[in-house]
Amino acid sequence: MPNYDDNPIAWNAECERMAVIGTPIIMGPSADIHRLDTATELILYTYREDYGHLCRLQYTLTGVIAKLTAAGFENQWRTATANVRRHHLVEGHIRVAIINFESCRGFCGDITVRSLEKTNGEGFLKLLRVFLHHDLSSPPTTPISFPYNGTFGTPLSSSKDEWRAFLDLSRLFLHFTLGSWLSEPRPRPPRIKKTSLKEELGNQFTELAKTPVAPTYLKAITQQMHLRYPTATRICESCRMPESTERYMQCRECAEVVYRRMIYCSKHCQKDDWPRHKQICGKKLTLETARNMAIIPLKTEKNPVVANVQIGPVVGSYKRSPALIAQVIQLNLHPDVSYFLTDSSGEFKPISLDFDPPSQDAFRAIRNRAVTSGDRSAAAALGEFLLSLGPVPTAGSSALLTDESVTGQLVLEYGGDIMKDIHILKVKSFYNQSLGRTQLDRYMSGQEIDDVVLSPGNRICRNLSSLSFSNGLPLPTWRIGDA
Repeated sequence: MPNYDDNPIAWNAECERMAVIGTPIIMGPSADIHRLDTATELILYTYREDYGHLCRLQYTLTGVIAKLTAAGFENQWRTATANVRRHHLVEGHIRVAIINFESCRGFCGDITVRSLEKTNGEGFLKLLRVFLHHDLSSPPTTPISFPYNGTFGTPLSSSKDEWRAFLDLSRLFLHFTLGSWLSEPRPRPPRIKKTSLKEELGNQFTELAKTPVAPTYLKAITQQMHLRYPTATRICESCRMPESTERYMQCRECAEVVYRRMIYCSKHCQKDDWPRHKQICGKKLTLETARNMAIIPLKTEKNPVVANVQIGPVVGSYKRSPALIAQVIQLNLHPDVSYFLTDSSGEFKPISLDFDPPSQDAFRAIRNRAVTSGDRSAAAALGEFLLSLGPVPTAGSSALLTDESVTGQLVLEYGGDIMKDIHILKVKSFYNQSLGRTQLDRYMSGQEIDDVVLSPGNRICRNLSSLSFSNGLPLPTWRIGDA
């Protein structure tokens, strides 16, 4: 096996070759994964941890993808050379191997370098979009599952969807590939969790082992196992705070009946977690309870982000663009900000209207309509106002909020039609002899914002392509700061 530091391309090729050989064994009809319903306590507990980890990973991954997309990542990826893209793809696999997940590569036929390099790197971008969650008001309780497509030889039965979420490696790979792109350091090898001989081998096996094995030998084995966990820490089931100097409490029923560690830092956390814990207290895990226990509810008092959420989930079937997801994340993190605009350097800069509360309230009402339902008229009204701010310097930077930077952001967030919709609003203002008056002004005066959807028989629609002032001059294209 080539060393990935000496020859990463050769190492990756060998890993893919080994995945082709190993997949039929791992995924075949006689494989252990098809016996999940009758799995041991340890397997189901591991399933619970990994299922929850995937949900949390997708939540953070969505934020990373959204932020990068808003900064123009997709165009940067397409214009990078093939060698640069391949370097980051292989580096993503190397980082997965460092944390000991490389053996799972066979589960994911769509993360071969060949597949990801398709169409000038579009294969990778396509896979990124698959795992975008459009509701970020709380972590997802069910991971997005990308069907195993049999690239490595053996398709996964559709009746085993739960294993797709458990075994699908692509989110982890995507996370590490983006980390490589951002020049983040490689991860450290993981520490082994604290455990016990009964937990690892099961009570029946332990009792059996005591009969033919000398007690001194069994004691030596136990000591060797304990030496593997000298730096491991226990984590509270409710708030996820790691144990430090103060010893955490442990549920006696779980520990004595099923040899499961359920740890709590305080009685408050134990009481907080009881609705989840009571499903399995002293009972063997099932597939259903393992999934139910995977996601820890966010508690407002312990999570300021949740306490400040001002923009909730989407309405109906609307799907936010990655750039708009990035906007929503920033707005929920900073509830005092009305909007974030990209300056000429590509950085997000806050726009606050707190100096004018009526305008701020009206703007936020229009904004919330735009970002939760995708309402075209609301999005155009929002864009019209933002473009009316004019080129201004941003705090702590020489960069400007220009018409080009703001326009580029609006197109990323709301699609290419947003500029046409803004133009229609300005045309309607021209025909209504209210030029210079924004839709925000109309809304503040109690009027509804104009509808950008024009019927074919509409007089404005018929003349849109040939509009001119009364003196015969063509209607100009408005820019930031124009009267």
